[in-house]
Amino acid sequence: MPCYGANRGGALADLSRHREALESFDKALKLEPDCPAALENRANALIKLDRDEEARAALDAALKLEPNNADVLSSRAMPIPT
Repeated sequence: MPCYGANRGGALADLSRHREALESFDKALKLEPDCPAALENRANALIKLDRDEEARAALDAALKLEPNNADVLSSRAMPIPT
């Protein structure tokens, strides 16, 4: 379920404004820290910004909240460049 800021962050990511998208996802997570969608989208923005270790941590945090979330499992299974 999307949380506050996740939609704005997604729109910014669609415009390749990944740094701003990351800020939106961070704000969303401050308001709702248990939002798997914001964590997954934060990870995607971090990957675009070449912050791969942080991306892995965000995906792992999302999986702790929703271990059977197919989108997060799929994202975590994809290799992140090192």
